[in-house]
Amino acid sequence: MITNEQIKKCIDDCAKKKYNISVRDIAIILLSNEFGDKRVAYRSIFANNSQEDYENYFNDDAIKYLTDYVGIHFIYKVADKKRKT
Repeated sequence: MITNEQIKKCIDDCAKKKYNISVRDIAIILLSNEFGDKRVAYRSIFANNSQEDYENYFNDDAIKYLTDYVGIHFIYKVADKKRKT
């Protein structure tokens, strides 16, 4: 679970790197991890079946940075906590 404060920090941290990230972008990355399928996550948020739009979205530098950020700060930390309990 991610708190509102964590979401705000993520957006702020991305902004410091000059990336304009939205809550929607964070949701797609989290759903991608949860579903195990980036295309399903993308379609569930954008309702867009365009292969070109999908590829452009995930090839964007901001989204690549966000994917790494979410993985490090949220996904791997949660997995690590579960492993320790």
